Amino acid sequence: DRSRPDEPLPTWREAYDREVSKLIAGHRVDVGVLAGYMLIFTAPFVERFPLLNLHPALPTGPIGTWREVIRELIRTNASETGVMVHLAIPAVDLGPVVGYCRYSIDGPAFADARQTLGDTTDLDDVTIEASELFTLIRKAGVRRESPFLVELLQAFAEGRVTIEDGSVVYQSGRAALPVDITPEVEARIAGQHSQ
Repeated sequence: DRSRPDEPLPTWREAYDREVSKLIAGHRVDVGVLAGYMLIFTAPFVERFPLLNLHPALPTGPIGTWREVIRELIRTNASETGVMVHLAIPAVDLGPVVGYCRYSIDGPAFADARQTLGDTTDLDDVTIEASELFTLIRKAGVRRESPFLVELLQAFAEGRVTIEDGSVVYQSGRAALPVDITPEVEARIAGQHSQ
């Protein structure tokens, strides 16, 4: 049984985090990345170890699992979405945003899939998830996740961005604002296709 936001963690989750904490405590942990990790960490764990959480949306939302995000994008007829990373804090999916990239979900293929799906007002989750539009949005996001993470982690590796006392900080010492790295991500994707 998985952890869920706003619900107490099961006892086994607290024990699990304590054991993982013991295993990595002797190692230097500059930053960890949660990409596809669907368990919620305990407050003591995220307060001790800096973790970046990959989220399949822009900083303005939606929040939730990737399935919930895509369903919401479809139901609201969104024309744009993105991928972001935020610092994991005890409040699930509410940590400070480190960076993001954006992409359109409004081109011809998306429009055709929207038209085929029709009015989403009364559609159930299963129907939406079985749609071509759902698949197109998921593929567009997944296509950007790895290049996005590479670009963002490079900033950490080069020391341009760090995590200090639970805050994201630029090399200059200023508090970091979320950085839009859309051009870098798109260039990395274009480079993959030209090889």
